[in-house]
Amino acid sequence: MFFLALLSAATMVYGAYSQYESGQEAKDIANTNAARQKTESTEAARRLKLQQESTLSEARARAAASGISPQSSTVVTYLDEMQKNFKSEQDWIKKSGTSAADIQARQGEYQARQATAGAWGTIANLADNASKWEW
Repeated sequence: MFFLALLSAATMVYGAYSQYESGQEAKDIANTNAARQKTESTEAARRLKLQQESTLSEARARAAASGISPQSSTVVTYLDEMQKNFKSEQDWIKKSGTSAADIQARQGEYQARQATAGAWGTIANLADNASKWEW
């Protein structure tokens, strides 16, 4: 009987440890995905900025080609508004990417906490069962 009790206890301890480890792995994966999300959003913002700079240059060139002075208040106001809108788009991409990354990281932390709580529940169950075993 002692051997079966010991085997049962060892199995429960291993199960608790496995729960804990899987939670930590989920957290690590979530953190890796969050870092990747931040990198991707930074790159998307960088690419958008390049595209917007090209669009802005084209708008300046069209204005100059049409004979309108690039220094006229209409052109300057238009280009300033265009730049403000472009900056807002870039900021939104960065902010949304950071937000998504933060959510992923928090989900990983939640999974790790849940797994740790499950592991402690298994240990508590082991303690409760051990008091009933015949040693």
